[in-house]
Amino acid sequence: MSYEFICALAFLAGLSLQFKAIYCADGTGLLGFLGKDAQKTGRSMCFMGALGLAILLLGVELFLALFTIVACVIAYVYRFAYPEQLKSQMETDGFLADTITFCHEYATFLLVVFVIRNFCVQHYRVPTGSLEPTVRPGDFLLVNQFSYGWHLPIINTKIANYGDPKRGDIALFRYPNDPYRVIYVKRVVGLPGDRIEYRNKQLKINGQMIPQEYLGFEPELGSGQRELLSKRKEFLPGKTHDILVRTGALAPDFDIDLVVPKGSYYMMGDNRDNSMDSRYFGPVEEKFLLGRVMYILLSWNGWYPDWSRIGESL
Repeated sequence: MSYEFICALAFLAGLSLQFKAIYCADGTGLLGFLGKDAQKTGRSMCFMGALGLAILLLGVELFLALFTIVACVIAYVYRFAYPEQLKSQMETDGFLADTITFCHEYATFLLVVFVIRNFCVQHYRVPTGSLEPTVRPGDFLLVNQFSYGWHLPIINTKIANYGDPKRGDIALFRYPNDPYRVIYVKRVVGLPGDRIEYRNKQLKINGQMIPQEYLGFEPELGSGQRELLSKRKEFLPGKTHDILVRTGALAPDFDIDLVVPKGSYYMMGDNRDNSMDSRYFGPVEEKFLLGRVMYILLSWNGWYPDWSRIGESL
């Protein structure tokens, strides 16, 4: 059963309660014993169902921006322009009263969260193993939102520049092909103007082969198969880090040779053969960058936290 179907079902069930489709006001019927509580429950179900559908259709980023803007407009217009109407509406019962009351109570909180999340810091939960062994699936990362400047949400326009990505940074960015619904985290390996080549598990930047040192084998956690992959230390200029590659006849291979366009960056995962990165969707434009990953906030080792990795700098 899809999430869209569940949200739509909740919305329709709420409408049924609100408009007395399955209960009677005189106390008869299936849910008549609820009385006015049934109407309140119906409005709550409609509200949650509509919000769920909006998140699924618009994506979390776009939804949060639009929801915060609408809530603040409603709250502050009533608070400063129509204070008497605000007081009277909060004492009535209905969809409009519930909406105005919610905006009045939570608009400031939503605005503070929105500013912090878009212009200061945010956390990000890693869904896949594309950055293994450095970052594991399920890790919670702290992202510095102003490392690469401030970007206005929705229109993705930089309004202040505090720095540019450096080679070796782990960066959070919007997926270029679906920027409002999908967010990725990868390592910056190519800067604007760099020539990037990748063949036979070896990375070349501007004609220089990036050295690797074999470290042994390590199980891949993200695939769920715990397959043993070749672990290597890669001496990327400016940042030495570990990578995983799959060897053998069935291992996927890539043949990449391109120049990174101006204003774009080439992203790759440390788990080289299990990463949807710039080898598939191309260089990432600067406008899609969200921030630089700073630390591991929380890491899980099975059913319990891995305390040794909490607070680890990236």
